[in-house]
Amino acid sequence: MLGLFIVAAAAGLYFFVFNKPGMPVIPSAGKPAVEEKNGQAQELNAAASTQLTGQEKTSGTQPQSLEKTPPIPGAVPAATQKMLDDAKLKQEEDLKKLKEEEDKKKLQEEKRKKQAEIERLKKEDEDRKKQEEQARLLQEDADLKKQEEQARLKKEEADRKKAEELKRLEQARVKEGDIIPLNDADVQPVAISTPSPNIPSAILSSMPNSQTMMFTVLINQNGDVETVRILQKSNNSQLNTILTNLIKTWKYSPAQKNSVRVKVWKTVPLTIKK
Repeated sequence: MLGLFIVAAAAGLYFFVFNKPGMPVIPSAGKPAVEEKNGQAQELNAAASTQLTGQEKTSGTQPQSLEKTPPIPGAVPAATQKMLDDAKLKQEEDLKKLKEEEDKKKLQEEKRKKQAEIERLKKEDEDRKKQEEQARLLQEDADLKKQEEQARLKKEEADRKKAEELKRLEQARVKEGDIIPLNDADVQPVAISTPSPNIPSAILSSMPNSQTMMFTVLINQNGDVETVRILQKSNNSQLNTILTNLIKTWKYSPAQKNSVRVKVWKTVPLTIKK
């Protein structure tokens, strides 16, 4: 490299000295100007040849025979031109290698970016699938809880209805001796023995005409008349008492509800003929 620098400097000095425009050629004493110029060119050429020979010896290559040609005024020596061409070629090769390295780095960078993009898309896809799976699990859990809640409410409603039905049945369940409305009885009471009243003649003679009296009687589970109430009384209190005591002796078949004997109130008319 030092030799190349020396040769390049010599070539530059050569061009500066001999090709500078407007510079007059000063002839040396006893020699023409052209001969002096050619002599200087020969000296530069010899120096370049010596430098090149030294480089060839250093690199181990055989020196090439250079044909001695008379120097041309203003021309670059062949050795100098060769070194300049070699330097230019090396520079071009270095630039080519540099460009290849840059292209390689660029290709590697593009490949790295592409791989990074692939990894990013892959990660995004995995994250999306993970989120979808989590959402699906949450939805399944919510649906399961909703179904469990609906089942619980349904069971509570069924239990409530069952309890109400049991309560209703318990309330509706008739025990023997319970008093129920006459119309609710499955079996109506039927009169078995209803003796006619024996009214004293004095009471009958005091009556203006025949009359019908209304009574409501409580027939117990044995068919006996337990209670007598007069709905329409007579003006004769003695007659009312006689008829009340008489009706208490009447006998009925007991009323029934769900095959259970029960008590019922029954309205009965009684006509007194004069």
